[in-house]
Amino acid sequence: MKILGLTDMVIKEEQLGKVLKETFPGAEVRYLRWPPTARDVFSKENLNIEKNGPEVGMPIPGIMEMIKEFDPEIIITHFAPVTGEVIEKAKSLEVIGC
Repeated sequence: MKILGLTDMVIKEEQLGKVLKETFPGAEVRYLRWPPTARDVFSKENLNIEKNGPEVGMPIPGIMEMIKEFDPEIIITHFAPVTGEVIEKAKSLEVIGC
């Protein structure tokens, strides 16, 4: 099983990794970090995405390359936007969890 974890300034790779390894033992897990690092920018981005959908959010650097190379079955996110383009290109994607 291949899992892509999208981390951010609140949920770090170490935290998400621990949960994913316990929940999905043996899964291959990779991570990308959603870039907002200042609390005010993070909050503004979250509100914008909640009001207007994931397409308007700050993009996740490298996500399209990761989808093409890794082709995850599961994407786990906290606030990082998962766009329609990502869903369309992720051929093996079965679940998006948050």
